[in-house]
Amino acid sequence: MVKAILYQLRDRVNTHAGAFTIVLVIIIGMCLATLLSRGGNAVIEAPPDFDPGPQWFFDVETQEVFVDSGRHIPPFENAAGHECVRAVMYGCGGCGEKQRFVAYYEKYTSSGQAVVQQYGTYEDALMADENLNQQRLVSDNGVAWLAASSPEGARVMTAFLEHCTTARPLPCRPAPPTGLRPPTPAAR
Repeated sequence: MVKAILYQLRDRVNTHAGAFTIVLVIIIGMCLATLLSRGGNAVIEAPPDFDPGPQWFFDVETQEVFVDSGRHIPPFENAAGHECVRAVMYGCGGCGEKQRFVAYYEKYTSSGQAVVQQYGTYEDALMADENLNQQRLVSDNGVAWLAASSPEGARVMTAFLEHCTTARPLPCRPAPPTGLRPPTPAAR
């Protein structure tokens, strides 16, 4: 049955090759026009009300890990005036309190912060600016910082893999605040 449909489609394309070529040229032209109208940048900026959800952070002075809004682009100052950075958390086989650990810490240079701020998330900013990873700093102790793009930075970001000896390491995100229900899908 599928073969019969494919044969019919092939016959129609062969019969009307000129029309299919024109349609294909129009589609390619529309794609190029869209890219050029954005200045060659195909990344869609995050809306101003975008919230990536809660994230883990680390207070450098008190050495405490805490949860706060993912809108913070580290480093930032908390209410006590302490520098705070992102704590990238993993867990051995799960993300329970006893399984979870800080894999590494991360923050951005001031120019890196501006790029992330412009696009809303690190992932979107990285798609727009391939040099962003050079402006991202990582640390295994929250004190000594290395460029994430350097071989030493790469070692910091992968050293945690040896932490889990009996279970696979899993990335851990904080649970959403209690008392909130997930959004219900819009009625169609």
